[in-house]
This record gives sequence, C-alpha cells and structure tokens, in this order.
Amino acid sequence: MGGIETVSAILAREWTRAGHTVEIVTQTPGEPEWEGVSVCRCLSAYQLRRKVRTADLYLQNNISLRSLWPALGCGTRTAVLHQTYLWPWDGRPGVAGFLKQRMTHRLRNLSISLAVAKALPADTPVTGNPYDAATFRLLPEVTRKRAFIFVGRLVSDKGVGVLLEAFRLFQQRRFGDQKAAELTIVGAGPEDERLRAESTDLDVIFAGVLRGRALAEALNEHSVLVIPSVWPEPFGIVALEGAACGCRVIGSDQGGLPEAIGPCGVTFPNGDTHALAECMYQALKNSNPLDPTLTREHLRRHAPDKFARRVLELATN
Repeated sequence: MGGIETVSAILAREWTRAGHTVEIVTQTPGEPEWEGVSVCRCLSAYQLRRKVRTADLYLQNNISLRSLWPALGCGTRTAVLHQTYLWPWDGRPGVAGFLKQRMTHRLRNLSISLAVAKALPADTPVTGNPYDAATFRLLPEVTRKRAFIFVGRLVSDKGVGVLLEAFRLFQQRRFGDQKAAELTIVGAGPEDERLRAESTDLDVIFAGVLRGRALAEALNEHSVLVIPSVWPEPFGIVALEGAACGCRVIGSDQGGLPEAIGPCGVTFPNGDTHALAECMYQALKNSNPLDPTLTREHLRRHAPDKFARRVLELATN
C-alpha cells in the first residue's frame, strides 16, 4: 500500500465509524470486503455509473479518468482529492494531463498541500493528509539507540543516492569523539542493488520493507528521519509518521514536504548533499527536544478523524 491507498483506507474507516455507508471502488482484484467496508472491484463503466447514481458523494482520491467519465452527468456530487500533480513535474502534460485539467472545471477540487493546489488551474481548498495515529506513536518500551533512518521506495526520485553521499560527508566529519552513526534504509525498489554497492564503505543497514507495528518500532529506535526526495513531493505522510514516533525530521524543501514536516524538523535544498550533511550533523549535535506543544498541535491537525471530517465538509459544501 502506498500513500493514496493508505489515505483511502483511513477515509473509509473514519467515515464508517461516523455512521456513513461507504463503498470503495477500485480496479484491482481481491476480496469484496475490507474491515467491514464493501469493496467494488473491476466494475465496467455501466456498473460504475449505476453505483455512483445511488451515492450522495462520489470522491476520487486522486483523479482517474477511467473511473471519472462514467460518473459525469449522473447528478451525484463528484469531488477529487488531488494527491499529486496532474502531470509529471518535470515533463509535458500529454493528452491525459490535458484532459484531467479540463475535468477539474466540472468537479469539486481539494488538494493535500499548497504545492499541489498551486499547480491546479482552479482555486482549491487544502486538506492536508492524515497518518495512522493508532500505529505511529511513541513506544516507551522501545529504546532510541540509532541515529538516522530513511523510509520509502528505492527509486531515483526519493533521493537515496543523495542521502548516501551526504552520509559519507557526515561520517568523514565525525561527531565529536563518538563513533560515526549508522543509517538504516527501510524499503525496496529497482535501485536496491546499486545503492547497496554504493554504500559498502558506509555504516548502512538495509532493513527491507517494514510496515505497521514493525515500522513504528523502527522509527522509535531512531533519532532522525531523513526524507531526501529530489522531486517536489506533493506531501509526505512519512514525515508525520516519523514525528509521531519521536523523530526529528529532515526533508527537502520543494513541494509539500515542508508542510508535512511543519515544526517537527528542518529542510534543505533538493539534491544539496553538503546542506543535508550539515543538517544531519546539527540534528545529532542538538540534544534539545522538539517543542512538544507545537509537535502535538501539528500532528493533531492531521489526525484521521479530523482529516475525514474536513474532507467530507469541503467536498459537500
């Protein structure tokens, strides 16, 4: 499950808890039910249109032309929660991007960050994104014994190569008289082998894929979460998860990532290895904890129940 799937699950769960009848529509095969919520899979255009016509609200969690056009003109309020940009951030819109842009004028549009909202042709309210507060929290029984952790897919956009180079600079500098800290990389992807080869001279642990409680425990074991994306992340839920587990967060400064980090850390220019190395050094050097009040308020704004209410209010008003 990626970010969009996680947010969809949170919305379905919270709206059901609030007493609404919720159905999930997806084009992936699988079971017809999830945690008591009906899941309608691989519907034809005709089936989808019939389904939407009986609903009070049809919300797309990120725009999908395939699942949108059958719903147009059936009289049901239709909204899109834009989780990312309409087309590749470093490319041309293409036919799909152009059509998505045209469609926004016929929809109620919501955005997860100011960065995404600014990239849309219409004025859109910003909802933020939620995190799983029941899973990602401080675990007093877990000892915070490690320094840096990265969590994400091992692909070029996520900037793990930038992180390894910055970590090499950090280790060359050393931290006082202490042994150089370790870096844990959580995730998998097509660049796994190359990144392992590049880090043979570094104190790096490749932990593979961790989810749920296992990931929360790993975050609680570390002091600093690093999010070195080289592209402008639309938001970055992992920043909330890390902060909720007590990590300082270091992230790149383009896109919506600064909004996700809030008062829970610092940012550096995308791709700047020297600036990232300095942030890593300062994060360990600074023993003062983050302001608990500001951190708590920031995380509360992204709590699942508050997020679900906010999306429903904005989508239906």
